[in-house]
Amino acid sequence: MLGRDVVEIFPGIEKFGLLSIMKRVYATGTPEVHDLSFYQDKRISGWRQNYVFKADGGRIIAVYQDLTEKIETSARLRKAETDIDSIMKTLPIFFILVDGSGIVKNATGKALADITHSPEIAGMKLEELF
Repeated sequence: MLGRDVVEIFPGIEKFGLLSIMKRVYATGTPEVHDLSFYQDKRISGWRQNYVFKADGGRIIAVYQDLTEKIETSARLRKAETDIDSIMKTLPIFFILVDGSGIVKNATGKALADITHSPEIAGMKLEELF
């Protein structure tokens, strides 16, 4: 990409916000981070985070990290957790997550109401429930 117009290579760079950071770094010489953002053009798309600095000789260097897989995996995990939680709230059972000292960390399930009248049991000792 050396010596080529960055807008030609990445036509979505201005909308992405990276071009203005590159211009600012060129003018000031102060490195900047372009926070995680979604980039898209006709050729590529994904979640990118960029570090932009001015090299000796005045060239602007942008080093990016493609975090697309991490972001998409996190989104799938959140959806799975929501789906599981919805299912757990409808089943006639309950689950209680307890730490090593017997303190309830999390509890869910439709049948939970059968053992306690308290809507929130997190923080209670397991022995207090039974």
